[in-house]
Amino acid sequence: MSFNPARPYAFNFVQGQTPYPTTVVYTHNQSILNGTIQLYGFPQWLTYENLIFDSTAKTITFTLKVIESYANSMAPGDYSGIIILKFREGLITVRRSAGVTLNVQQVTLLTINPSVFSFSYIIGGSLPLLQTMQIQSGASWSIENNASWLTLSSINGFQNGSSQIGVNPIGLTVGEYSTILEIADGQFTKQATVLLSVSQGNTPTDFLYVTPEAIQFVSELAVANTTQKTISLETSHAWTTVVSQSWLVLSASSGTSGNTTLNLSVDSAALTNTEIPYLGTITFNCQDIEKTIYVQLYIVDLIVSGLQTGDFLYADDRNELLVTNILANNFLILESVAYNGFTNTLFNLRAPYQNGSAKVLLGQEANNLLKSVSPPSVLSTGVNSKVKPLSVDYKAINKNRITDSTVLVQEFQNIKFLKGKTPEVVDKLCYAPNEINLSKKGVLSLSVLANEAPSDIVISGAHDLTFTTAIANDLYVYNAIINMADIPLVSGEQITVSWGGLQVVVNIIDNTVESNMIAFENEWGEYEFFECTGFIQEAVPVDKLETELQVEGKKHTKVVSIDVGKEYILNTGWVLSQLEIDWLVKILSSKRLFLYRDGLPNEIILETKSLDKYKTREYYRSYSLNFKKAII
Repeated sequence: MSFNPARPYAFNFVQGQTPYPTTVVYTHNQSILNGTIQLYGFPQWLTYENLIFDSTAKTITFTLKVIESYANSMAPGDYSGIIILKFREGLITVRRSAGVTLNVQQVTLLTINPSVFSFSYIIGGSLPLLQTMQIQSGASWSIENNASWLTLSSINGFQNGSSQIGVNPIGLTVGEYSTILEIADGQFTKQATVLLSVSQGNTPTDFLYVTPEAIQFVSELAVANTTQKTISLETSHAWTTVVSQSWLVLSASSGTSGNTTLNLSVDSAALTNTEIPYLGTITFNCQDIEKTIYVQLYIVDLIVSGLQTGDFLYADDRNELLVTNILANNFLILESVAYNGFTNTLFNLRAPYQNGSAKVLLGQEANNLLKSVSPPSVLSTGVNSKVKPLSVDYKAINKNRITDSTVLVQEFQNIKFLKGKTPEVVDKLCYAPNEINLSKKGVLSLSVLANEAPSDIVISGAHDLTFTTAIANDLYVYNAIINMADIPLVSGEQITVSWGGLQVVVNIIDNTVESNMIAFENEWGEYEFFECTGFIQEAVPVDKLETELQVEGKKHTKVVSIDVGKEYILNTGWVLSQLEIDWLVKILSSKRLFLYRDGLPNEIILETKSLDKYKTREYYRSYSLNFKKAII
């Protein structure tokens, strides 16, 4: 019996790249019952595909694959988990576990700008002006150049930099030339195209060459833009020009033959449209030859939005910080310090500016930095606060990718993040419906978000009681446990539980012999309780570990260990309302579940994959849930 390759299985994931899958072959020396093979227990970042059973070779083959969409949202670091292969060998259930690890690396993607360079050269004329390629990377980069007529000021560098691209066409004949520059940093590769046109001119005496072909400006809203950009002309005769928009300001509208350098600026202080760019053209004419330059102008309102000091946010809401900037060659860095109640974690987030705007996604790291709590071992009525939000301080900085100089944009302190999405009911951090049915042994768990501690649990209806717990303010997340056994209830009575702005009507059903409590972790990290009044069945499967020995040239199988585990079949009993069925279905998406046995929570793994939420002509329904005891 063996895994090939040997356990454990390690995966490295570089964000932005597709990870390699791993194909595993498990060989067993005894017959395996087909149809009993299962793979389960996977961490959220891992899945499998192509599960194949070969009864002749007694092998089980499957492919492990990192879920790229999920891994892209994970904070950099090391993660681990266990996968379990389960099958039957006759009457014996066999389980084989394998460790899996994931190393997540966050890298700066290699980018170049622009990616196309165009040069024109007239034989006997002056050389075209140099053009600049900006390079952004998180590592050392190099440029491969295979054209003898192309010049580069730098062929390697580290992280953010640039290279001046020029041409030396002396000796080239008339024609069109092109080459591909390959820029690589060890992880990513980008290509830039360089075009060169060598000519004698339009005619022996008439020509007009204009560079560049396109220009972009970024201006601050209602502020004069002092930026000037250069246009180079090479003409055989006198030239004239026409600009299409009044906001385009050219240093000259006509000139004589030869080489000319013009300055172009924009008069944008009165322009107000920040949604779409302004477009304009500059058309040059020389001896009936026309050349056009296209100009884009973006108006940017310098803002910092999406975040304020003291904000309380939910991690899965895709919270974004928007920062605008008109300076060239800048990118946004968000220096971050996160505290989860135990340790500080330092990390940086970054985003490039595109057309003057940079956006950073916030809060995703809370899903990894906030650790899961355990459900209470004592289910007495009262208020507690176990779940703590992640507290993050941010410092937004603009950094110049060429000079590495930095400018502080704004600081944000004490930003709170909680797992999950904004709840449908304001500040309600639980799924419990407004009316439920419980036995006299049942337990209700409610959770809310509050600045002021909701210390009083008020019972009204068939009984009037108040349970008060001394608990501090400003803990943010509060949980109330209401144990029906703490109230002198009689079957058929109805009470209303009021706490933290919530009201839940509880109908006390006929006293039941069976009352089994499931605690499941919801998306905000709090535990809810679902009472099952049906039967519970325990199985004791045997999990044996064997090895092969060579004794006097013969193979012998020896049992190394036999583990006795527990599997459960739990019937919910009658679920009396559609809202309670919807509540029960939430268990399927829970990351952690516990079954209370002998008054203590035992962590379990739910093997039931689906429940029918609704069927016509059925008013009351019951479900059988399959569990197994988790390996701690």
